[in-house]
Amino acid sequence: MNSIGFFTPSPFSDNLERLHALSHLSKNEWLDLLGLSWKKYYQYKVGLADFPTSSLNEISKYFSIAEDALVQGELNFSELEARLSSKDELPEKYTIGAYGRRRTPITSIEYLEKAFGWRLKYDVLNHFQMSAATLQDPFATISIQMITDMAEYLKKRQFKANDFFRMGVYSAEGNRYGLIGKIYSEMENLEQVYNIFLNKMIFMFEKNCTYNYEQVTKTSGLLVMKSCPDIASELKVKYLGSESICELKAGLLASLPSYMGLNNAKIIHFTCEHRGDDACRFHVDQMNCSPLSSD
Repeated sequence: MNSIGFFTPSPFSDNLERLHALSHLSKNEWLDLLGLSWKKYYQYKVGLADFPTSSLNEISKYFSIAEDALVQGELNFSELEARLSSKDELPEKYTIGAYGRRRTPITSIEYLEKAFGWRLKYDVLNHFQMSAATLQDPFATISIQMITDMAEYLKKRQFKANDFFRMGVYSAEGNRYGLIGKIYSEMENLEQVYNIFLNKMIFMFEKNCTYNYEQVTKTSGLLVMKSCPDIASELKVKYLGSESICELKAGLLASLPSYMGLNNAKIIHFTCEHRGDDACRFHVDQMNCSPLSSD
């Protein structure tokens, strides 16, 4: 049998496992596609055998991918995910009280892949019975309960407050080259960025909470955020979101200066509805938002 010399661990082996995950084929169906026994496949995965060219050909045909692209690892997984996803509808529970946009879930899922790899991303999507195609349109509506449930699931996977904060910071990377990034980058100063985003633009993206931002000094501001009672009642919760979601929002707040080429702000989340306070309050310290290094 002809074969190609790939041994585990290798980018090819990792891509092969990712294609299996994308295919939604069972283990036996996957082995049937490859034309391999479990033993032969295991031998390949542990580096005791080469990968048969006949199996490569079957993968190429099944996914409509050129064999050269498979061998060289030149795969556009975003395109593959959109093309192969069997469903693009939200689970029904996340269509109830859908007063937010999918932008934050999209950048949060992107962050999981960037920081922890595709396996965690697919694990989360599968757990919530969603596909990558569900999170393609950033302006499509979604319930805040989806990102809240995702955060709770990740907490069970040992995610801490800092992980959710970094997830929020990453939102700037996901939005930097879009219309939002362009608008923020052209603003005159940080006071304008925070005022316009939190007192005007935020309602384009979600209507789950009320936001009141005040620039207290030239280098600091205060955000007061409260759940909308009617939406909380619709979702049958006392408060919308969770402490983890507040940490994610703190990261988002910290990242706003980066649109202007500045270092992140320091955020202190000092009261929280989810801890029994009357509102969630964030102190925004812009003192050290110096220009980002070009290194």
